[in-house]
Amino acid sequence: MCFVLYMASNTFIPDIPFDTNAPALNTQPLSERESPVRRVFEQTNVKFLGSSNHCGCGYRHLSFQNGGWPEEYLIAIDPEFGADTQDDHENLHRFLLDQLQHADRIELFGCWDGDVDFPPERHETIGVDDVIRRDFFLRERCHYTVIRQTVPENAG
Repeated sequence: MCFVLYMASNTFIPDIPFDTNAPALNTQPLSERESPVRRVFEQTNVKFLGSSNHCGCGYRHLSFQNGGWPEEYLIAIDPEFGADTQDDHENLHRFLLDQLQHADRIELFGCWDGDVDFPPERHETIGVDDVIRRDFFLRERCHYTVIRQTVPENAG
């Protein structure tokens, strides 16, 4: 099963097809099966946001289990935890920066493929530069509001 990431904006989100010869960030319109995820977002233009793995597995992410994200402790004790995903985060950062030239905020939501009916377990506001911090992991079932400026810790 794959981690999937969705993005919402009130502005145009380009279609970026997945290229098997040069795997990188890609966007896709929602399938009928994914359409319930629209309920998570305030903004109306929603797309799937893939990584170099095609799905969202190329982004650092934490699984929601038993009311929390138990893998979080690994971030502090293992500096290599998730290190192989930095290129995908840098591509995501560039894409979000570009999108924020046309919007004051972007929304993100990640979940396991097929779990689009579950509501968010947490809401956070993050600055776009947080995405490239090596200790930043997308939390499964967390709704993010991404803005241009940095957000002080514990503000979200």
